Amino acid sequence: MNKQIAVGVGFFSLVMLCFVVVSVLAAPNNYLQPRAQDGWVDLSDADFSENIAQLDPAVFIHYPEQLLAPGEAGEPGSDAVAPFGTYRARLALPAPGVYAMSQTANDMALRVMVDGQVIGEHGRVGRTAEDSRALAGSLITAFHTASAEVELSYQYSGFVRHYRPPSVNLGIPQLIAAQQERLALRGTLFAACLLIVALLALGLHLLLGLEKAFLWFSLSCLALMIHSSTRGAMLLTLLWPISSVALARVEYLAMWCVIHTFFLYADAVFGGPGHAAARRVGEVGLVLYTAAVLLLPPLVFTSMRVWFLTFAAALSVYVSVALALDLRRRRPQTGADAVGGVRGDAGQAVAEGPAAPVGATAGRKLVLTAVVLMVAVWLSEEIIWRWMLPHRLADGILTDCAMIGVILLNTMALALHSVRAQQDLGRAQSRERELQETNRLLDELDATRTRFISNISHEMRTPLTVMSANAQLSKALLRADADRGEIAERLDVVDGEAMRLARMVSEVLPLSLIQEGAKDFAPVDLRAVLETVAGVYRTLLEKNGNALRLTLPRDLPHVRGDADRLVQVFVNLLANANEHTRDGEVAIRAGRFGDEIVVAVADTGTGIAPELLPHVFERGHSGDPRGAGVGLSISKMVVEQHGGRIDAASTPGAGVTVRLALPVLQGEEG
Repeated sequence: MNKQIAVGVGFFSLVMLCFVVVSVLAAPNNYLQPRAQDGWVDLSDADFSENIAQLDPAVFIHYPEQLLAPGEAGEPGSDAVAPFGTYRARLALPAPGVYAMSQTANDMALRVMVDGQVIGEHGRVGRTAEDSRALAGSLITAFHTASAEVELSYQYSGFVRHYRPPSVNLGIPQLIAAQQERLALRGTLFAACLLIVALLALGLHLLLGLEKAFLWFSLSCLALMIHSSTRGAMLLTLLWPISSVALARVEYLAMWCVIHTFFLYADAVFGGPGHAAARRVGEVGLVLYTAAVLLLPPLVFTSMRVWFLTFAAALSVYVSVALALDLRRRRPQTGADAVGGVRGDAGQAVAEGPAAPVGATAGRKLVLTAVVLMVAVWLSEEIIWRWMLPHRLADGILTDCAMIGVILLNTMALALHSVRAQQDLGRAQSRERELQETNRLLDELDATRTRFISNISHEMRTPLTVMSANAQLSKALLRADADRGEIAERLDVVDGEAMRLARMVSEVLPLSLIQEGAKDFAPVDLRAVLETVAGVYRTLLEKNGNALRLTLPRDLPHVRGDADRLVQVFVNLLANANEHTRDGEVAIRAGRFGDEIVVAVADTGTGIAPELLPHVFERGHSGDPRGAGVGLSISKMVVEQHGGRIDAASTPGAGVTVRLALPVLQGEEG
């Protein structure tokens, strides 16, 4: 046997045993079944100090549809159900004294007489439904007799339910009172258990926002509590005086609510087991039953109780089989799928059919076990045990105890389902965070790739432009038959730029620019770098009519860095100056200030708009609509990687000055 089912059966049996023991202890003392013949009941040898005699209507002489006054003769009839009538019997008691009687009269009016004297009345006894008024509750009476033989009779009118009159419990007043107290105690115990579980499930649903299964389970427990309060000691009548008609409607509607909400609960846990047509039949049957209870007189719908029980039994058996088959079809998942089918394609999990997480499967097994056991106990008591067990165990006690077992077993199932659901939710949230982090890293990688393409295209454009300009100049010099030395100088520039471009490609310069610490630095002669850049870019400046002025001290200290990166920075600055200056001047000035070397690149061009100036070093911001806005951002990144800083100042129409400061190489500070 599966572990969850074995645990469920064991727990159910333990709970039911405990409540059966409590019910037996709380039940009235042993019932005596007296000998009776022709309306003569012999109780002469009864021990009323510990026992109560139960006088079934069969021991009385029945006068159907006759309300006989004391001493009035009548026509005896069969013991069949009649709307009103009289029961009479002669009792042989152990001794004269004080005795008490109790009858649970939840469906008819009663008038009790002893030796022709009325000793108690419950409601109003009449010959028609209009003349009668039945009250729900119990009738308790007491009488004193000076003789050991008495005549006991009672009149009844039952226009509410299609039932026989209730049995008479006879004994000494102390035991009769104790009987009522114990019955009330037992009913209170059952109602309290159901109410606590109902409130717990409702609180979990409302406060924690758990699934609807908790709501349906809570409503089912509340309905069961109300239904149990209409039976036995009828606690409902102790809290709220109610007529028999209203009590009958409440009892039957509560039973409908129990069945309907429990089906909704099973549907929420199992996700709609069984065939849709069968569910519709059940729903239609319950709706028709509800309409009958609300619209028809109780005498009519209570006479249909057998049909309702047959329908409910068939529906319960079908649901049990459907739940078992549904559970068998499901297979618990493990690993990533156990948290709800997290996959790359959301549709894939749906296409694979129903599959339950491990925790959900365990909860379903407990629910199935509870349903099957409840149906088995209920049917067996209705069909077999009600007629075989002693009265104290044959008055619906087994079904009540089974209901408590089902409630507690389902509470375990819901708790297990909730705990596993929270665990699965935690794992799902963890996986979601991992997926979000992965997506973030992928977005960063995509952005890095975009920046890399932008950077490499920008960085390669400048040397290509220099190479193109010097190549064109060399071609012009060749056609003009110019001095070979000048031509060779131009070609040397082309060769140098080609070599630098080759190094950039081989070392993937832009990628290294966005990776801090990706390359070791070495001492760099900044003066030589600036002279090289000025010599390379002078030709491009002259094509725009711009003069290049270079002001460098001879003792300019070295810096620690990457010469190629610094060349690219100054080329970017000269390229920007040349783009926005025509027939003007571009100046490069450098000097040492403390532990830093400050280099300024100034032009006399159009300048930078005030609103753009704070953003010139941000990627994507450019004063030229044709520009990508990456040159100055790369320059800033390189300078900061060298431990320096860079800024820009501009006056619209008066040019731009870009200053960068680099730390002096250690050992040359002083």
